[in-house]
Amino acid sequence: MHACVQLIEAAGHINKLVARFFSNLDFPTTDQGNQYLHVLHLYRQCLINKVFGPLRLERTTVFYLDIPSATELHKVGIGFAVSKTRSVMDISFGHNTLHLPEIYLDDMTKSQFLNIIAFEQLHKDAGHDFMSYIFFMFRLIQTPSDVSLLQLHGIIETSLRRNEVAILFNVLRRSFTSATWLAAEHHAVGRKLRERYEMMSDEWRQDLLQKYLRSPWAVISVVAAILLFILTTIQTVFTVLSFIYRN
Repeated sequence: MHACVQLIEAAGHINKLVARFFSNLDFPTTDQGNQYLHVLHLYRQCLINKVFGPLRLERTTVFYLDIPSATELHKVGIGFAVSKTRSVMDISFGHNTLHLPEIYLDDMTKSQFLNIIAFEQLHKDAGHDFMSYIFFMFRLIQTPSDVSLLQLHGIIETSLRRNEVAILFNVLRRSFTSATWLAAEHHAVGRKLRERYEMMSDEWRQDLLQKYLRSPWAVISVVAAILLFILTTIQTVFTVLSFIYRN
């Protein structure tokens, strides 16, 4: 009996050592009594680490989540900030700011994350929380500019180039079926983001019309400026082409 108790205590100690090994991840605070299947299972739990209440079993199935990219959100005045925890479930939107967990990406990230995705696909009772997070981030990160913006706010830390980060999330997203099980938490935030984005886009367009197109003369000035720009561009192109052909 004493030997069994020692074995259980040793297993708990090993779990914590593994959690520390993976980029100083937090040990799961709500799963202290769980028996993990292997190191990958524990690593996944460290990333998810639900610290804000019991697991909600509801899930929303979506084929496409129409969330604008980070730069598109930024253009209409939506800000970004780091979440209080590193849990991939700790994503929220409030006071016109999207809170995302800090994440570190390096050369090992692709293989690690692909293994976690495979784990969730093969173990039906594991849930799909990590794939849900990847799906959410994939929608936010479409270009290197999106990566740069999230880096600026301390959300992404990486030794990779910005275009490599964008490619990474694209590869991770394509590694699982399009019929993604999206966590209810992520779906709710995505819906709020979309609604806020559309509302602020409408306000921006109305403000543009009031400032610059409120009179016929303003409209004529804008059209004239556009035509002048087009004609100048055409003239420049022809000048360059004629110079090339002469030589």
